[in-house]
Amino acid sequence: MWQLAARSPCLAGSRGWQKKLPWPRPTPAAPQHRSPARTAGTAIVRGLSSMVPSVRLSPATRSLFDEPLAIAVQGLDPRQQVTLRTSLWDEMGELFQACARYQAGDDGGLDLARCPALPGGSFSGLEPMGLLWALQPQKPFRRLVKRDVQTPFLLQLEVFEGHGEPPGRLLAQAQHERAFLRDGVQRIPVREGRIRATLFLPPGNGPFPGIIDLYGAGGGLPEYRACLLANYGFAVLALAFYGYEDLPKDMKEFHLEYFEEAVNYMLQHTQVKGPGIGLLGISKGGDLCISMASFLKGITATILINGSVANVGAVLRYKDITIPPLGVNAKHIKVNESGIADIVDALNNPLEGPDRQSFIPLEQAECRFLFIVGQDDHNWKSEFFAVEGSKRLQAHGKEKPEIVCYPGAGHYIEPPFFPMCAASMHLLVGKPVVWGGEPKAHCEAQIDAWQQIQAFFCKHLTGKPSGTSNKLCLLISSAKNSKVAKLVRQLLEASLPCPPSAMQAATRRPGRGRGALLSIEAAWRGRWPRYRYCRWHSGSRPSAAVMWRAVAAAAASAPARALCRAPPPPPRRWAVSVAVSPAAGLADEQVETRVAGLGPGQPVTLRAVAADERGCLFQSCAHYRADSRGELHLGTDASHGGDYTGVEPMGLFWSLAPAGMERPYQRLVPRSTGTPMKVEVLVHQGHSLPGAIPGPVVAKAEVERWFTAPGVRRIRLKEGGVRGSLFLPPGDGPFPGVIDMYGDEGGLIEFRSSLLATRGFAALSLPYFDFEDLPKVMKEFKLEYFEEAARFLRRHPKVKGPGVGVIGTGKGAELALSMITFLPEVVAAVCISGCSSNTVADLHYGEMTLPGLRFDINKVSVSDAGVFDTFEALDDPRNPANSPCTIPIEKAEGHFLLVVGEGDRMWKSSLYAELVIGRLRQHGKENFELLSYPGAGHRIDPPSTPFCQVAMDRVLGVPVLGGGESKAHAHAQEHSWGKIQEFLHLHLG
Repeated sequence: MWQLAARSPCLAGSRGWQKKLPWPRPTPAAPQHRSPARTAGTAIVRGLSSMVPSVRLSPATRSLFDEPLAIAVQGLDPRQQVTLRTSLWDEMGELFQACARYQAGDDGGLDLARCPALPGGSFSGLEPMGLLWALQPQKPFRRLVKRDVQTPFLLQLEVFEGHGEPPGRLLAQAQHERAFLRDGVQRIPVREGRIRATLFLPPGNGPFPGIIDLYGAGGGLPEYRACLLANYGFAVLALAFYGYEDLPKDMKEFHLEYFEEAVNYMLQHTQVKGPGIGLLGISKGGDLCISMASFLKGITATILINGSVANVGAVLRYKDITIPPLGVNAKHIKVNESGIADIVDALNNPLEGPDRQSFIPLEQAECRFLFIVGQDDHNWKSEFFAVEGSKRLQAHGKEKPEIVCYPGAGHYIEPPFFPMCAASMHLLVGKPVVWGGEPKAHCEAQIDAWQQIQAFFCKHLTGKPSGTSNKLCLLISSAKNSKVAKLVRQLLEASLPCPPSAMQAATRRPGRGRGALLSIEAAWRGRWPRYRYCRWHSGSRPSAAVMWRAVAAAAASAPARALCRAPPPPPRRWAVSVAVSPAAGLADEQVETRVAGLGPGQPVTLRAVAADERGCLFQSCAHYRADSRGELHLGTDASHGGDYTGVEPMGLFWSLAPAGMERPYQRLVPRSTGTPMKVEVLVHQGHSLPGAIPGPVVAKAEVERWFTAPGVRRIRLKEGGVRGSLFLPPGDGPFPGVIDMYGDEGGLIEFRSSLLATRGFAALSLPYFDFEDLPKVMKEFKLEYFEEAARFLRRHPKVKGPGVGVIGTGKGAELALSMITFLPEVVAAVCISGCSSNTVADLHYGEMTLPGLRFDINKVSVSDAGVFDTFEALDDPRNPANSPCTIPIEKAEGHFLLVVGEGDRMWKSSLYAELVIGRLRQHGKENFELLSYPGAGHRIDPPSTPFCQVAMDRVLGVPVLGGGESKAHAHAQEHSWGKIQEFLHLHLG
């Protein structure tokens, strides 16, 4: 018998796979010379079906975790349907399980190496190790790791009757130990100086090539990868760097001197072969390895698994060198309906601006690099980092690094057969994050990457290639077919990008039987190679021509890219398109949203998704139907349901609300005016209710909402006692000056000021408590502080005189009334939802004091949902006893614009506006305008600011009802913004 086998790169390069395992095989067919009666299938099958079902494992009881395990079941009924289930408990007691549905053969046997799994389980298809790599936690967001490598994992395999759910009767079961330490490997805890680590030494006298192994931001001391590498002849130091024993508890800063001490320890160890050592790091451990290779001596080879070429997460110091961490933009974090964050876009670009200081100078390294990349990594952009690292090395005359990319692989590329973790808790993010990857592709990447790691270290630490090919292995077992062997060899060398040195040819005396087996990589399938088996059953050996044609066909179907770095997959192309115009514009301007490519009358859900600076997710949705042309225009087409109805061009923006998994009662307020708020607009099939899982996405677009225009300058103020930010429009000026204040939330709120500056005003965003060295609470205020701000603004060379204006909301509105009443510098005041009296905190000005109108907590009502209604809580300003709190607005010589929402439930804004107008008219003044909006709530902001009916109150610390109805409130914001600008331009010149 002769056979030809060309194995895949993943399988051929693995020592575990290369070891010939006694895979269970079906009972051989009866010899052909026997009579039909003796070979009748019924007789044989009847004998087998009487056996008790049993599980056969090879190795039988124990194997290393990175080695394959052969699984077979015998004694089943012919073509019996069964479900196989594996169970594994980690050291924390968490259960991981996988199951697959199979059908036995005609002989009652089941061999996972030959029988494909049927649909309906954890996987389908021919997957001999599927029951291991498909293990998934029964509780969400758990990742399988090994903490104690001295004890094995206990794997339980069960065979159940049928394909039902839950499983049927238990037919057979077996247990198997998956170990990490090979016999003879030494595990040595290391506590030398500051080093906290564990050294693994292979059996024998050594010396051995040395490696330092680093994991990521999870901290602690993971040992399992170092332990498994030591099984293959490496001296490996698993090194902790924080969150372990007396090391730092968190990732604030790292000192490279600690890692230098570990390098020197390995270089001086008698069991470690010099002159240099290797580094292996994943995730955060990857950029630490690059920093070590760049600054420390004695590094020969460095491997990064989904690592960054920029310093991430913590300051890195070495002697007089400091590398800051790469910046993070929390607004780029996307959180899905299940509360899982996608942080792939969160890191800033290390090639731009101040973040360039975070780029590690890897061109200083004297070692060779290997970048292992999962192209579906969602922790960060690993492929981008690898490519940019390669560019930088080559730009400085260094040798091009090796880059191995795996389509479909996620972030945690572990040793073979570790289950892929799709999502788990991220220690730094504080919530579950998605790691990316597709289970089958990820498993195959782990098998191949494990051999790439061993081959790279063997080559650069010992100067010798690894003992087996990690590309292609040819076995030609027929001395009489040397010509065939030569032809096949020439063909494969010509057709596949596999160097001749990576091929091995061998001959073997023909055995019994006549047939041939060809196994060659033959299917790309868009993600990663699978395997095709071509078998001949004939009376004579195939001719050279037959072999040539077969191998040529197989090789032709395996594109060259299958054995080298795979190109990124082509971008998705939607049959449906959505366009939002302008794609980048000012936040107070409308956008035009159009959808095309739908079917006539097709129902769709449009959804908007945005995140604030803290990463909190906000979303909205609306139901539409396409017109007869399959198009939608939000400026003319009405929404039929969702978060709003009717024709609302900006409805998706002003109806944004905290997503279901987020804390309720949050307000979407931009804290930074220098970066845009990014809103993703998605088109989903069908109509889905708010909060429900939407249908498939058929189109999407992203729009940037900017709060400042090009040329607007932001100047932070610390003039005398004044704190805040001054926004100046482009140009020479002078410009009308406006002071901008918000309510009792405190702090510095700038977005309205920056938008005013884009409209031609010099706007001073003025905080008055809980900012820098200002008072922390609203206990009392001195009008002199506001007077100093007004004088500063009026005297500014870019501000037009003779006076300035002021705009305020809530508490800021009543302060605006006091300023225009007492300060001659203020000639125009816009009061949004303000009170006619001074409230809560006493206001002093010289010898004068206006006491604060008090809240009566007993008049606060609380709904069943725990929402507080303070509408009746403020003392009545009409009560004669409260007359000392009244602001004497009749003294003002300027002009008033009163903006109120008639649905305000924070307090009685409409009543207070009437009191202001009545008092002015009582003194013969008509220097006011009133904008009163039915259905609007308390906080009337610039256009398209998301409506927030209930928000957490800073003073009370509870959710408080602001009132209003979303659509009416949005219309009030749109209309009042234009009127406010008209008023200020009119009275400020």
